[in-house]
Amino acid sequence: MNNKSEFQLVATGSEFINKGIRATSPVVDKMIESASDRIHMLVYSLGAAELLGPLEKKVHAGIKLTMVIDRFFETADNRIDPKARKILLELNNLSYVNIFSFKQREKGFLHAKVIVVDSKEMFVGSANFSKGGMQNHYELGFHVKGVECQKIAAVIDDLAQNTKLTEPV
Repeated sequence: MNNKSEFQLVATGSEFINKGIRATSPVVDKMIESASDRIHMLVYSLGAAELLGPLEKKVHAGIKLTMVIDRFFETADNRIDPKARKILLELNNLSYVNIFSFKQREKGFLHAKVIVVDSKEMFVGSANFSKGGMQNHYELGFHVKGVECQKIAAVIDDLAQNTKLTEPV
């Protein structure tokens, strides 16, 4: 991979989209569809099980998944849709899927929203992985291709293995 990177603004919200900015949801869907080896994710909120369809399909086709999700085990805050939680628990039974819960910390929580595909491209932005975040709210983010993707994938792997901050689901 060369050192040149590409960045493209993506958004949700009709006023953003009407200004010629690409919509977030189709970009993320296309990224997941193109995965040939591995997907890394940092997730604050996963609010709609239907958004997991493309991811679930790729994982069942053998794509490796590493996901760190904020406070996976807490159910009172509705951060994770119950159907999405069930799907993730089923996927986590596969030997090549590793899902981790970010432990609640005194000084903060995992608020990042990132998906990295094959360490070559990523979405990073304000949108949660929910119907609102991907389709309805006014959110901005970037679709990135380049060396930054390798760095963020490595950061996600390191975070997942940091037992002070995460625990396996």
